[in-house]
Amino acid sequence: MAEGLSLNEDYIGGIAVAHFILAGERLGVPARDLLRQRGVDPDVAMQPASRLSGDIFDAFFMDMLLASGDEYFGFHLGHQLMPGLYGALSNLLFSSMNMREGVQLGLRFQELGGGTIHGFVLEELDDGGLLATWTMVSGNAVLRRHLADNMFALLANFVSVVFPSDFPASERMTFAYPAPPREMRQQMEALYRCPIEFDAPASSALLSAELLARPINIHDTRQRQLAVELAEQQLAEQKLQRDWLSSVRRQMRGLLPGRAPQREEVARRLGMSARTLDRRLAENDSSWQQQLDSLRAQLAREYLGDASLSVADVAGLLGFADVRALQRRFRIWTGMTPSQYRQQLGTVAQ
Repeated sequence: MAEGLSLNEDYIGGIAVAHFILAGERLGVPARDLLRQRGVDPDVAMQPASRLSGDIFDAFFMDMLLASGDEYFGFHLGHQLMPGLYGALSNLLFSSMNMREGVQLGLRFQELGGGTIHGFVLEELDDGGLLATWTMVSGNAVLRRHLADNMFALLANFVSVVFPSDFPASERMTFAYPAPPREMRQQMEALYRCPIEFDAPASSALLSAELLARPINIHDTRQRQLAVELAEQQLAEQKLQRDWLSSVRRQMRGLLPGRAPQREEVARRLGMSARTLDRRLAENDSSWQQQLDSLRAQLAREYLGDASLSVADVAGLLGFADVRALQRRFRIWTGMTPSQYRQQLGTVAQ
């Protein structure tokens, strides 16, 4: 598990992190270095079973955006198609009988890639079509625009691999942001090959019954079944990982107020040695320090939202030696100081 993740907060999966890192590097952005600056090991974060907290991902993506200097960075990221990177998700699409089945399977297993910070909601229409609406946890309008552009462009490029180049990616697309300049709009129209509406209530793609019925020529029933089994296995493994790590974190949290929890005590409460605890954490792409940091990061945000607690109180509750130690770690977790975070929340505690 990537450092900075709370099991109780929204996250992005390792497959999606790998896409953003590799696609960003293709565009000349030093993505791995930027993630390291956020206190996260990119080699760990890119593992399929890893998860990165939504807050850290938002900060990392903004770092990439600023480093790129590209006003349409998200759209250009979506052109960096790497089917082999997406594992079972690519296999589900390519082995499906038709577009409808591919869309439905993709939605069923979308957490494998996107985690819980973003995804699609499907609405069945009376005429047999589907309305796929893009949803996101982040309230940052800039990030929402770039991430929506990335996802829609990525999916349109997937469609162009499966179907002829003149086949539309959708019957109609809407975007919840103002229309871009004419040149950029022409690029979007060339990719999507359908009418596009801007300043819409939500970003969405209308998939007609005709498009959904389009057969996928590389369809293979056996391969589809294998892809479904693999995706189900990966989801089950993620659930087992979350359940065991949750038990570790519950014990850590119970020991945390006022002092740093000790590995040996947590291991004893879980009925194992400290060495076994370390080994189990390593098997889950994690470590004691990563779990402690991510729990502290979660609790720090919770405590700082309480106006009755001073920053010194929060440092003490989290087991830090002094306020400066909290400030250093909090800047790594969020890119800001505790006081700046409180200002953002609108709290008035001193």
